[in-house]
Amino acid sequence: MIPQLNIFDFLLQQIFGDNNVKKKENAQSAKTDLVQYREEFAKKIIDLVRRSQPTMDITYDADNYMVKCNGTYKQQLFLRNGLYEYANANGDSREDIVKRWASHFINARMLPEDFEDVKPDLLPAIHLRTFHDFMSLYPQHSELHPNLEFPYEILAEHFAVGLSYDMHDTVAMVPPELMNGWEITFYEGMEIAKENLAEKGFSYEQLEVTNPNTGAVSRMYIVPNSDGYEAARLLLTTTVRKLEVNGDPIAMILAANSLMITGSEDTSCVACMLMNAVEAGNGFPRQLAPMLLRLNEADQWEVWLPPTDSPCYTLAKQIQITAYFRPYAEQRLLINSFNERTYQPKIEIAEYRVRQGNAQNCDEYCCIKPDTRQLIPRTDYVVFGDYNEKQTPPVSEFVEREKAFGLLTDYIKETDYYPVLYQLEPIPTEVFEKMRMV
Repeated sequence: MIPQLNIFDFLLQQIFGDNNVKKKENAQSAKTDLVQYREEFAKKIIDLVRRSQPTMDITYDADNYMVKCNGTYKQQLFLRNGLYEYANANGDSREDIVKRWASHFINARMLPEDFEDVKPDLLPAIHLRTFHDFMSLYPQHSELHPNLEFPYEILAEHFAVGLSYDMHDTVAMVPPELMNGWEITFYEGMEIAKENLAEKGFSYEQLEVTNPNTGAVSRMYIVPNSDGYEAARLLLTTTVRKLEVNGDPIAMILAANSLMITGSEDTSCVACMLMNAVEAGNGFPRQLAPMLLRLNEADQWEVWLPPTDSPCYTLAKQIQITAYFRPYAEQRLLINSFNERTYQPKIEIAEYRVRQGNAQNCDEYCCIKPDTRQLIPRTDYVVFGDYNEKQTPPVSEFVEREKAFGLLTDYIKETDYYPVLYQLEPIPTEVFEKMRMV
């Protein structure tokens, strides 16, 4: 199960001291019941599209919760993320959300063919890598777009930066065939997009936090929600370097329109980031992976955790584990389904598991077993033993990943899957037991 992120008071007490902690009321906001809005949202999208484009042949796939356009130009719109927005909005804003998502569907087929018309409106868009890497595993992909894969740059391992066309009221990802028609490569398009983003500017609000125990001042920079490309400004590393922070620049993106930046030594502001991540996850399911990212010496963003003796370490680690948990679970279901549909050789996929220790500790692990071909996730620990999901292995069975992989050298190799999976060839029982004893 996903660990509970319930250590606000512990974290604040470690940073500010017992006398300076103010408990947050109602920190665990209730999630809206999505079921009651599911069909209502879909019907409104379909009605609006049909009124706007009466000749468009569209159908509703309730099982996969998507709208499809039939005919010569096939396209699809998955409604799940829109439903999250719709259910958590209220009043007139819900109608605005319907209009925006209907526009996504209608305008996706109306990208200009003349490159000069589109050039000023190319911008980089940040998604989770799962948005791209899971696409080919869905059954709808093989039916509608068997050869369509949107190119992207990898950002901090878990994010994808794609090329988008901003139509002011909606945004469309640029497919490869259009780039070919414009006679540009993806990388040329991305350079133009980044230049356009830089021209839009980098405005921010500055928050200062003073530690009452030490008097140290920490600064956090919040890019306000203005154009929907706030997270993409992470790519403007030259500007990020100019921000006044203590230590290396540390960033967190909660959504496409959210960016926070502080320093690796600005502990108080790192704590604020983490608590914002927890609350954003409770109230708004459609978020990006809320991990801490560090701008390293090579001007590349990488996943970062505070030092283990930092009061922020445990919550940062729990948030990171939570961010990994859902993609691994979804990946496991998709690969199993894909293998069944395409009659692939049977291979068992080990679960990404979490062992909850005390209130300030948890570990990620997977279990391997003998005589079995497996795909296993990248976890801190590996357990040599066949434990089902209701069983928690004893602590003595946990082997650190590097040590475990050293024992498995002749049987293991990394695959191209994301999130990272390793393929483990069957290990004879007698060899497996010797490894287990080691």
